[in-house]
Amino acid sequence: MKTKAAKTFMEWEDRSKVPECVPVILFDRSLWSKFVGLFKRRKAVRAAGLAFAALTLLALPAASVSKSDYVTRLQSMRGTSYWTESCSQFICVAKRHAQCSALRMWSGCGGDLDVIQEVESFAKLNLGSLRAGDVLDFRGVHVAAYIGHGEIMDSVPERGVGTLSPSETSDSWYSGKVRILRWRKS
Repeated sequence: MKTKAAKTFMEWEDRSKVPECVPVILFDRSLWSKFVGLFKRRKAVRAAGLAFAALTLLALPAASVSKSDYVTRLQSMRGTSYWTESCSQFICVAKRHAQCSALRMWSGCGGDLDVIQEVESFAKLNLGSLRAGDVLDFRGVHVAAYIGHGEIMDSVPERGVGTLSPSETSDSWYSGKVRILRWRKS
């Protein structure tokens, strides 16, 4: 037995009654039957369709990334231009998380980041208390990621994604309060 939606779909013979928001091509039975027939008869078309579906699924980001995979992805992005991945994009892409600006991360990125600690300045930060994958947020204007073993990575216009050197910390990007944030799903 046909559902009401299926019955309505099949009864739309008069194209003037199709709602304007619905593309008419979706309701053209002859076009769909030709496509399905081609898909069934042609091995090449069937193989291409399956390959396209598989590649699409592989390209979709995972809902969450393990902590070790996240840190590996952060490191693999070394050398990427800032204009390709800004500081917050670099972290979100590695985490496979929806884009979250430095300002939004400062307040927890919609509940996905926990504030672990806040210090008055970068100089007062105890790297020994950090875990690999932690996010350092500088006043909501810049973010970096702790990789482990004393290494911090960020993305800046001058060098792109790379290791934050101690000489850079005198730049105004790194002045003021710093929040250490940790992903809830890691």
